[in-house]
Amino acid sequence: MHSESEHDKVGGLGMKPRQRIMCAKSGFALVITIGLLMVTVPTMGQHQQPLTNVDAISMVKSGLSEAVIIDAIKASDSNFDTSAKALIALQKASVPPKIMQAMIDAGARKKSAMAPAAQAETTAPTTPAQPMLPPGASSAMPAGAAANPAATPAVAPAAGGGVMFMLLSGNTKQPLAAEKLQVAPTQAKESTLQALALDNALNQVLQAGVQDVATRVAARTKLGGPSAGVTQAGNVIGGLFTKKSKPTFTYAWALPGATSSSAVAAASGFEVTYAGIPGINPDDYEPHIVKLSPTKDQGWRLVGAAKATEELAQSTSPTWPVYSSFIEDTVPLQIKKAASGDVIVTPTSQLTAGEYAIVLRPVVKSKKFAGTELTNGQGEGLVFDSASSFSVK
Repeated sequence: MHSESEHDKVGGLGMKPRQRIMCAKSGFALVITIGLLMVTVPTMGQHQQPLTNVDAISMVKSGLSEAVIIDAIKASDSNFDTSAKALIALQKASVPPKIMQAMIDAGARKKSAMAPAAQAETTAPTTPAQPMLPPGASSAMPAGAAANPAATPAVAPAAGGGVMFMLLSGNTKQPLAAEKLQVAPTQAKESTLQALALDNALNQVLQAGVQDVATRVAARTKLGGPSAGVTQAGNVIGGLFTKKSKPTFTYAWALPGATSSSAVAAASGFEVTYAGIPGINPDDYEPHIVKLSPTKDQGWRLVGAAKATEELAQSTSPTWPVYSSFIEDTVPLQIKKAASGDVIVTPTSQLTAGEYAIVLRPVVKSKKFAGTELTNGQGEGLVFDSASSFSVK
């Protein structure tokens, strides 16, 4: 006697009615699960896009409050461009300084989070090799990192082929640290260092951290061309700087830190040696002492500034007579040339309290430089960008 009908055997593929019901329920559940996944996965991907400069501008234009935008920046992944030109573009788009600061902080946090991972990938057990620097130049601060003047290392003078700074005290000579000036562009029109030190845009650029920022910006963008959009590092927001005429920027030379680590007497003398630098005629330069202007946030000291088009700043041939209209506060000196590239300078009167630097300047003010050498501290720019700062109490 058969327990199942022929219909059950054929129509049910040998399964009992209860088995057929369970199988149908399982199949329906599988269809529902697949459908939910098809809806959920694209939605999740949409929320993984990092915030960019365009998003920041859109939030400002939409009327959101500063607090809301800053909270959104802190809570979201981001890929902001905080280069010099991008900060200027943000300012022109009416993005408030507090929001720009939040964008800069977000970039700094991202860099800090990435640093341990990068160190973990390093297989060498010994101390990592330091990047090669021009003789007499100090390590430049990484681009996009918040300024930390206290952590900026001083570099002792290099023997042979570099610029050496010495403090003269009686018959003794004391080495002074050689430093590399950093260059930052701004659209400020101020004609004195004191006024330029108060410029908000320049303070934003310096606070973000610069390493040859003028050249990096110039190399990635061309004013007057079509909208470039966003490049690998975010770059400048497309179209904001598209102009028919080439604007003039003010390029500021600066040193990090509110004060120098070297304190000297008000009546000190100095010796500067700069012979033997490849490709440099030492007779083309002479030492100067300049008074520095601290920035508004006390994080940097301005050494000098010059106005120029971006075309001059990114030139690879000597076309920029940078010192012909250079802004700096020079100190009257007595100059004694001991030999070619070996000069002793002494202030004609005691220095007042403040921050100073010894620099090298062209004897002929109309001397032309390649813009990329000035902003990168290479070639003739190595000499122009060398300095040694000191404080007079």
